[in-house]
Amino acid sequence: MIYDIPQSLQGEDVQFTFESPLQAALGQEKQGQSQAVAQILLGAAQIEQAPGAVNVDINSMIRDTISGSGAPAKWLRSEDEVAQIMQQQQAAQQQAAEVQQLQQGAQTVNDMANAAQSVQSLARSA
Repeated sequence: MIYDIPQSLQGEDVQFTFESPLQAALGQEKQGQSQAVAQILLGAAQIEQAPGAVNVDINSMIRDTISGSGAPAKWLRSEDEVAQIMQQQQAAQQQAAEVQQLQQGAQTVNDMANAAQSVQSLARSA
């Protein structure tokens, strides 16, 4: 028996997804892979803090471990993307540090101005 496509769906891009044991197993596999990736990242963060960690290229280790875990390749950003993101993060950290220095400098100038006013007030009242 052939049914006509409802008028509301005609010309629309409609995709159907069917639930099956295979679909459920694939979803569980992705969940397991994401948990494995999370564990890899947590472990790498601990290693990075360890004495002697400077001897290890943590980023390469993470990439190789994630690739070997069976996680989909599309989960990994390209090395160029990673380099660009790291550069942006470093620039943002540097900018934040500069802003903090300017704020401290402004606070020091303000404190000195207040101290000078206090000294002038004491001198006038003496």
